[in-house]
Amino acid sequence: MEIELLPLVCPDCGSPIKSTKNDNVHFCSGCGKAYVVKKGEWKPIKTIYAKPILPSPDNNYIYLPFWGIRTILSFEEKPKPEAVIVETEVDNPYSAFLQKKISVILKEPDAKTTMDFFIPGFGTTNRYLLMDNIGLEYTREPPDIHITGPKEMCGGKYSLEDIIVIAKALLLTMQEDSRFFIKYRFNLTPVKFFVIGVPFYKENEFFIDALKGKRMFYDAVENIDEIMKKIGGGDGKD
Repeated sequence: MEIELLPLVCPDCGSPIKSTKNDNVHFCSGCGKAYVVKKGEWKPIKTIYAKPILPSPDNNYIYLPFWGIRTILSFEEKPKPEAVIVETEVDNPYSAFLQKKISVILKEPDAKTTMDFFIPGFGTTNRYLLMDNIGLEYTREPPDIHITGPKEMCGGKYSLEDIIVIAKALLLTMQEDSRFFIKYRFNLTPVKFFVIGVPFYKENEFFIDALKGKRMFYDAVENIDEIMKKIGGGDGKD
């Protein structure tokens, strides 16, 4: 059996592609494009980089990949109105967000609606959920995104196939009573996706996202030391 190795060179601009050992999504260090390997070839994925909104103390940012994915949320059996209880933001902001989405379905004849997710493309450790769940926060209330030029980025562990599975799990975490989804049998169908480079800056033991100010531990990012070495410690200045 022959194994063909792809050169870590961007097929578009010729710059090096930087990756860690666990990456399934790879980023060009020059033009910033994201690639996956399909049938022995580099296949591009739409990629954008978000301009920081919040200032870093030294104007230095580390860009980490997130997936943005638009899905169609549908049910095999249309939920009954009495099954949908819209909670207040105070009770549970994530459940309230989801219940409002589901209540829209009650008004649609085909029992479906669009739902957008923002999910970390980098691997996470068990420290990720100890602070702000940034992916869930972005899903509930998407950040304002102003596009900037390409930055150095790597750490894209999760493929699109992985993200669809994670999106389904994320949906279940929003719903306090998981029996609802078991009873009405839901489907998530991806219709649009892209990778977004989100700027972070380091503050003591935390990464602060420069779009909404949400926090996660530095070591919540899997293989963060290897990622930092690959991108030169973060020099995404704006």
